[in-house]
Amino acid sequence: MGNLIGLIGGLVIGILFTTVVFWIVGKLGLGMKIDGFGPALLAALLVGLLNMIATMIWNLLGYQPTAVAATHIILTAGFLLIAGSKIKGMEVKNFISALVASLAVAGVTWLASWLVGALL
Repeated sequence: MGNLIGLIGGLVIGILFTTVVFWIVGKLGLGMKIDGFGPALLAALLVGLLNMIATMIWNLLGYQPTAVAATHIILTAGFLLIAGSKIKGMEVKNFISALVASLAVAGVTWLASWLVGALL
């Protein structure tokens, strides 16, 4: 039971963290706009789901990308474009904007992880 609670707690924290990161990146003027917490939450859920599906397909095919980070950033850019076309209150101008936003999301996530690691 404790493992399930930990899993659910980790999932909720991850979704909330990604929501905040998307909202921050949406405010940076990099070609992705998010109007508020609701669209950011929906984007986090959709992009997370698409990333999970992509990872499952990679695993099923036995694909081990040599440049995991680059592949993940490019896929996330595509997923951000999809989210921007489906979520009211979110706009992504084009693939280059989505790629820049994906890099910014990776950078903000890395920085936050580094800060948390430095504090603990």
